[in-house]
Amino acid sequence: MDNKKDTLIVISDLHLSAGFNEETKCYSREEDFFFDNEFKRFLEYLEKENPGQNNLIINGDMFDFLQVNGNFAKKLEKQGKIRLDKKEDIYGLGTEPHKTIFKLQRIRGGHKTFFEALKDFLSKGNNLSIISGNHDIELFWDDVQKELVNILSNNDNSIKNRIKFYLWFYYDKEHKIYIEHGNQYDNWNSFKFILYPVMPPAESKKILLPFGSFFVRYFFNKVEDFNPFADNIKPSSRYMQMAFREHPVKALKLLRRYVPAMFKAFWRSGGSTRVQEEELKKEEERRLAVLSKEAGLLLDDVLKLHGKLAPPITRGKLAFLINLGWIGTIFLFLIIFAAAFLFKQVFNLSIWSLLSASLAFLPLLISWLISKFSKDTFTSILKEIKSKILTDIKIIVMGHTHDPVIKKIGDDCWYYNTSTWTTVFSEDERLVRDDKQFALLKVKLTDKGPDAQLMRWNDAAGECEQLILFEENKK
Repeated sequence: MDNKKDTLIVISDLHLSAGFNEETKCYSREEDFFFDNEFKRFLEYLEKENPGQNNLIINGDMFDFLQVNGNFAKKLEKQGKIRLDKKEDIYGLGTEPHKTIFKLQRIRGGHKTFFEALKDFLSKGNNLSIISGNHDIELFWDDVQKELVNILSNNDNSIKNRIKFYLWFYYDKEHKIYIEHGNQYDNWNSFKFILYPVMPPAESKKILLPFGSFFVRYFFNKVEDFNPFADNIKPSSRYMQMAFREHPVKALKLLRRYVPAMFKAFWRSGGSTRVQEEELKKEEERRLAVLSKEAGLLLDDVLKLHGKLAPPITRGKLAFLINLGWIGTIFLFLIIFAAAFLFKQVFNLSIWSLLSASLAFLPLLISWLISKFSKDTFTSILKEIKSKILTDIKIIVMGHTHDPVIKKIGDDCWYYNTSTWTTVFSEDERLVRDDKQFALLKVKLTDKGPDAQLMRWNDAAGECEQLILFEENKK
């Protein structure tokens, strides 16, 4: 970290994808970020308030590589620029570095104002720190990082040196601040080897995606063909209820057509040989040792943090069934039989189609049930990080959930969640929460310690203001 920068600005979950298409004069149906001009004015405000002394930290999911659509990939193949693998013309390009660079270039073309605003912000002497999330894990590749740096720097070395990438977390030892995206505590979106998330064999140059990414790529992107804001409705279980109530035929057809594809892709990606697993583990341990030195942390503390991840369900072809337990297994058969009877009566489908669709969709149902009846394990993890690992930490920041949060952890530590810059349609706190929050955490670095405020960018007023949140319901 450049110690000359006295203000940290933390935002997360922008989810830039294909954006505006100059040929059609329309936006991609999978796009969630429509606020390039608002973002530009936000950066101009930061520069005016604190000239050249800002470190903008984008805490995960800056890009949504999963939602750069398949039509774009098919066009590239016709131009002879790339050779598509099976189904990439339908579901979009894969996770290889050269394919991710094409997706990054497509995102840049659809968000010109956004990238120009960042370039101008950096040219004024400010810093940019980018933490990987589960939707832009492809920033793991060095070639992808270099492409982004070249886009933002115009080959100016002074700017290049002020752009930093963090594959897992950002840690400020001096000011006792810890920042990570948060997907590592969600077993539907976590990576067992977060610093080396490659699919074996490593020569394939592919990322081993979590199950949540398969759900987005192979199912929810297709839901957005008839409802572009489907993934903006929170919680997602509420949207599924709405879809079956308002568009029952379309919803059933989508399940029939795309959920089996999601299941097949998930099945092909799961598992690795013992030798491959050992190779991944060895490389991860090597990178953890390097990270501990760079962050100024004890290796033992980094290993403890690493051990807190929620075990990803993609680490084996039957791992998700094992995670369900015996109650989940019974529920599995009930779902299969109920779905078989309903679908066969309505669509005259084969039993095998029903089995694959049910097996693929079941983990989402189980996840919803667990979220309804399980204890708040995330809070206990935060408390353990504070009390047993980073004992002197003052501020913990995460994103991922798209919900803004302020919570005190222990006697002298605060946890903040910076929510999202996309639109969220939620009935919770409707009176005080707009669909667009533009949330941010502003941290002034002082001799007395970090001074943090969870705020929102009010574009109409042209300034940042306090974010309104209700106190936690103790009952």
